[in-house]
Amino acid sequence: MLGTSLTDKFIISALKKAAGYALSHFSLTGQKGKMFDLGTINKKAKEMVSDIDLKVQDLLIASLIEHCRSENIFSEELNNFSELQGNKSSYKIIMDPLDGTHNFLYGLPNWGLSLALLNTENDPQYSFIYLPVYDLMIFSGEEKKTFVVEGDKKKECIPSDLTELKRAMVAFDNQFYKLPEGAFNTFQDLAKRCFTTRILGCSSYDTAMIVLGHLESRVWFNCEAYDIAPAFPILKNSGAHLLNHDFKQARNIFSKRFIGIANSSLAVEMSHSIKFLESKNSDDCYHT
Repeated sequence: MLGTSLTDKFIISALKKAAGYALSHFSLTGQKGKMFDLGTINKKAKEMVSDIDLKVQDLLIASLIEHCRSENIFSEELNNFSELQGNKSSYKIIMDPLDGTHNFLYGLPNWGLSLALLNTENDPQYSFIYLPVYDLMIFSGEEKKTFVVEGDKKKECIPSDLTELKRAMVAFDNQFYKLPEGAFNTFQDLAKRCFTTRILGCSSYDTAMIVLGHLESRVWFNCEAYDIAPAFPILKNSGAHLLNHDFKQARNIFSKRFIGIANSSLAVEMSHSIKFLESKNSDDCYHT
């Protein structure tokens, strides 16, 4: 069990209920001037949040509060992550109520809701990603496997078995304005080695695409805990891998640099390229 009556079924229901509100407003986005009708504000330079983010967050909390104390719920828009590392509760919830806000506001379909349950040491134990436009629920819960539910059909996720980087599609971090200057060079060099790259603007979407076999890898350079926590169980329990940039297994959601990879053979090949790139760009890319 998930520590209380927070079952897979309950969390999936809560995510879908909150997502319904976002979907009902999605038709307004992407139309000239319409995104500002959604109560859009700038959190900081190049970062927007809307009333939809906040309402979805409220709906999720209203459902979860039945089974989890409010001080154990951590969300991007609650701005309470400074309290997470010191919280030693036996289980906590970390969530991003609307991952890919900018995609949502501009009418692009790649956005979703994500949630993970953490233990005392803040290790993700179970996680859930819902992509409302596609009606795809990807989760790793009580069965310690990763499943996708599309409509009423549930099946186990199978990541890509491509083992050559030259044939792989690799997604990359999208917020270059936050990244060290050398990240541009790393991206350019990696693009030469793989088949093609994508910058899709939603961590949850990219994680889902790895376990569904559509992406071979995703590189994160400056990642927040709420972005990466759901990837831990979902990737691991599908047979994919979540690694740090030293290509060791990722163990800490507060690290900033991660690589999600579909299979171990591809990880070996990528380790040669990425280690080379880190060394090559170390002066401006990995010193912060």
